[in-house]
Amino acid sequence: MRLPIVYEPALTRGLLDSTHYLYLRPTDLVSGPEAEAAREHGRGLALAGGSIVFQAVDVVARAPEAVRVASIPVAALDSLDIPDMADRITALTAPRRPVIRSLRPRSLLAGQRGDR
Repeated sequence: MRLPIVYEPALTRGLLDSTHYLYLRPTDLVSGPEAEAAREHGRGLALAGGSIVFQAVDVVARAPEAVRVASIPVAALDSLDIPDMADRITALTAPRRPVIRSLRPRSLLAGQRGDR
């Protein structure tokens, strides 16, 4: 069963009901000088500790009858009464370790080393 997606103009009381599954999706991404200015003026946060900055988040609430989405500027996040908001923001802004993966399958690498 596919749920309809309802875009809310603002957060409503029902959107933040504790029975809903809440997700934060970073939006309004900027980079370069615009990103630096947004961070300096408190209008943006660094995504994964990098040089890309998000200036808003979509609060996505999955309710039994629909998926509701409201876009909130970063500057207004502190005023929201969302459970574990600090942890959710930290999950978006914390630096990530780079993942380095070999592009060759292990079987090819084993043959090059003389392993059998």
